Amino acid sequence: MLIDWLEQRLEYTQRKRLRKLISNLTEIVYVNALFALIMLIMLSPFIILFISGDHPSSTDWQLLCTARRVPVTQLYLINKHHISLFCQCGHDSAFSVQELLKRLRPDTTVNQVADKARCTVCGRKGNKEFRLYWKCG
Repeated sequence: MLIDWLEQRLEYTQRKRLRKLISNLTEIVYVNALFALIMLIMLSPFIILFISGDHPSSTDWQLLCTARRVPVTQLYLINKHHISLFCQCGHDSAFSVQELLKRLRPDTTVNQVADKARCTVCGRKGNKEFRLYWKCG
């Protein structure tokens, strides 16, 4: 109605521009609506979890986000590597896996080594952080 009234008062080239502008605006609205629909479909599992109240509590999220030592690597599989253990006191030490294999069973895991290691500075046991690396030469 408003557009018809406006078209009657415009010249031919202005009407042509107005139709093109309306066409572009309509296309933008359709593209945005399609984008919103796609986002709604992608986020629907999270929305359902949130509405149902069956979502993890904040402490559960913190546990899920903390670094886990899930891969259980046995020492004999990485006999050319070295392991660095880091204590909470700031002390760190590195060991050759081959040297550890001379003292430990081959099926010992890296997690077991880290848990049983005792810091020589503060005496704390059960280091929570370690790094495996391969040394050239």
